[in-house]
Amino acid sequence: FFFQAEDGIRDTSVTGVQTCALPICAARGEVGRLSVGFVSGLAFGGLPEIVRRFRELYPNVSVDLRELTAQEQEAALRGGQVGIGLMLLPVRDPSLDSRALWRQPLVAALPAAHPLARKRRLKISDLRAEPFVFFPRQIRATYFDQVMRWCAGAGFTPHVVQEAIEVPTLLSLVAAGVGVFLPIEFFSRLSLPGVAYRPIEDAPTVDIVAVWRRGDGRNPIIRAFLTVAEEVLRGDPAEGPPK
Repeated sequence: FFFQAEDGIRDTSVTGVQTCALPICAARGEVGRLSVGFVSGLAFGGLPEIVRRFRELYPNVSVDLRELTAQEQEAALRGGQVGIGLMLLPVRDPSLDSRALWRQPLVAALPAAHPLARKRRLKISDLRAEPFVFFPRQIRATYFDQVMRWCAGAGFTPHVVQEAIEVPTLLSLVAAGVGVFLPIEFFSRLSLPGVAYRPIEDAPTVDIVAVWRRGDGRNPIIRAFLTVAEEVLRGDPAEGPPK
């Protein structure tokens, strides 16, 4: 038997004992294979919990994980090489749909020995004289522009001294004393030696989103994965597949 899936979810033969008739399992999203794209920072928190819970609930769905930048994920989604992507911020591509899974405020990532790290809470204006490390604008334009507007509202333009593509690299630069960074609060889970995280007053929020090709949202495996991802990131126990 084969489960015929939409683009981005490859056909796979089904063997072993099933808890329901194969056509019913397929319709519920309990059988098949799903390719999931993700930005690297989510590998340190969020993604492992989602995948572990999904595999517990849907053991007959094979999950193929692919570490990709947001731009690479969008291209892979359009081409059908990835069924669903996990990234920051919504996308503007009309051929893709997205759903916000989790909303997080920006925080300050500082070298641990920095004088500002002695404060429990910062204002964005506290960082006006600091060197920044950040994404290239062409990689994360929406994120970049959001931070620049926030800083401009406080009367300064960040002086970016070093760029990098992924969050772990930027945090390593912070630990090395190269500059400060403004990640979402989620990434404060990355307890890197030499990095201190501090909340910032009136910080804007950024969404962690799931993205899929328009029309594929009807696919039962994608629907099941979205449900699990939302419940895990909210901290709610996901329920098992319907019987």
